[in-house]
Amino acid sequence: MTRAAIALVSLASLSAATVVTGFAISRALATDGAAPATSCSTTTACVEGDNTSSGPGVKGTSAKGHGVVGTTKSKGTQTTAHAGVLGQDLQTGLGGVFNDGVEGTSTDGTGVFGSSTNSAGVEGISPNGTGVGGMGGSNNFGVIGQAAVGVAGFANAGSTVGVEAANSTTGDAFLAYGTGGNLFRGNNSHSLDVFAVDDAGDVSAAGNVSASNVVDGLQGLFGTQGLNGEGVLGASATEGVEGQNSTTGDAIFANGYGGLLFRGNNSSGQNVFEVDDTGEVYAVGYTLIADATKLQHTSSGQTVKTYSSQAAQPTLEDTGEAQLVDGLARVALDPAFAATIDRSNYIVLVTPEGMTRGVLCVTQRTPSGFVIQENMGGRSSVPFAYRIVGKPYGSTAPRLPFANVPGQFGQRVPKTKIAPRIYQAQHHARPVIKRPSF
Repeated sequence: MTRAAIALVSLASLSAATVVTGFAISRALATDGAAPATSCSTTTACVEGDNTSSGPGVKGTSAKGHGVVGTTKSKGTQTTAHAGVLGQDLQTGLGGVFNDGVEGTSTDGTGVFGSSTNSAGVEGISPNGTGVGGMGGSNNFGVIGQAAVGVAGFANAGSTVGVEAANSTTGDAFLAYGTGGNLFRGNNSHSLDVFAVDDAGDVSAAGNVSASNVVDGLQGLFGTQGLNGEGVLGASATEGVEGQNSTTGDAIFANGYGGLLFRGNNSSGQNVFEVDDTGEVYAVGYTLIADATKLQHTSSGQTVKTYSSQAAQPTLEDTGEAQLVDGLARVALDPAFAATIDRSNYIVLVTPEGMTRGVLCVTQRTPSGFVIQENMGGRSSVPFAYRIVGKPYGSTAPRLPFANVPGQFGQRVPKTKIAPRIYQAQHHARPVIKRPSF
């Protein structure tokens, strides 16, 4: 066969390939100069590769460039979105769950990489399975000596978020399955662990833990700290810590193990209010403004409230009984009580416990005791009761001082429920993630 005949056969074969589908496929100039090039205007593929055996349908290999490049110019919507490259797994049944729509493997680089200017670099959607799944091997991105990572996200210098999760109205933004290891572990810029959530849900943090909304826990809120630290610390321009109770619960409950149930510091850091482990209340420099009541058990097994008496000035009191003999009695002060009062100025109230001719009166008071005598020359020998009222030793408190009280003092303030604080999430533009270099 001559060269002219060979040329005619080649042209005939090319013409046959061009018109085989009714001119649906035609020769065209490639946009980037690639050859051979085809162009079509059908709803099916311009080029298709079918393999009925175990080999690939289409394979692209490049010595120095991309193996396969797919592009689309379609302006997709939420219902008609299109992809530059679409991978589909059409196998159904039990054997299909191990297949992948798109699979990427790499010896030293990234298995699958996606980037986008205005949308997500990589997005995965699955109605019944995992949207995006990652599994780390013995090495991390081919770098020996680093821990294996299933999924990694990088935020460049101009980016905001390395990994972002968004939920639906019923789904979880982020879900971590624990199989013994930590649910979450965070490293700082020095590659030091500063935050971790273990498999039991315990949270450990190197710094302070803050929340823009309510912190809830199945067991309430529990915190531990060092010997001189705070288990739970609250700071606010209004209330640092606020407790609300139900009809049967406690607004604030303190368990005492020997230490104080409550300790209050003023703005100068001084202790001004304390409640110890026995329930004793100490107020430094101030008087408690309240209807002082105390619970008292009765012989019938009931419990009642008792009220404390009020005085115009601070006092200390002691009571006792003595015996009048021939109209005279000398009574010594108890040394322990005498040391707590101003012994230069105290009063004694006397009540006879028998018939007398004259009235009993106090004829002498000394720092060590007092003398009781019967009037009208009486010489009765009867018992009597006495009550000593003294001023506390060293007390300089004034008598009935004026008090500066809040405007709502004495008024009943109705309880109000706290409206939950709604956290307004800030919108972060989706970052353009470039291929990380290692």
